[in-house]
Amino acid sequence: MKRKLPLLMMGFFLSAGALAQSSASDVDVAGSQAVKPSANILLAQTEDVTAQDPVVWVFRHRRPKQCVGKDMTLAESSAKLKDSGVVVHGSACGFRTDVVFVSSCGEPTGQILLHLIRASALETALDLDYGPAEQVKYQRVECPDKTP
Repeated sequence: MKRKLPLLMMGFFLSAGALAQSSASDVDVAGSQAVKPSANILLAQTEDVTAQDPVVWVFRHRRPKQCVGKDMTLAESSAKLKDSGVVVHGSACGFRTDVVFVSSCGEPTGQILLHLIRASALETALDLDYGPAEQVKYQRVECPDKTP
């Protein structure tokens, strides 16, 4: 019920807005009233799509090991997913809080890159070495400045 209440409220506002915006654009050239789906139908379609294919957060480490390789930026990580056909709905930087990281060359780093994707694309993301963010504890942090 908690999930449906905001959707019902959104439906109310959509239908109120649709009534307020009745204009000449609703009438076709022949003068007959154009048929538009109601806000309730649009709301039901939106709910079905979200229920069928929810969004999930995935993550990858910014750099696999300290002092080895180069940092991957948030934009590069997002591009890697997009190049493989994964639509990215949001991105953020984070730091893992479920593991203690030792400061030493060759050791892993706790900096992670997070992306919001559709659950249907999770398998592709896993193949690209991303993992489900729900399996680790982390906090969002400001992305580090890349400039030296």
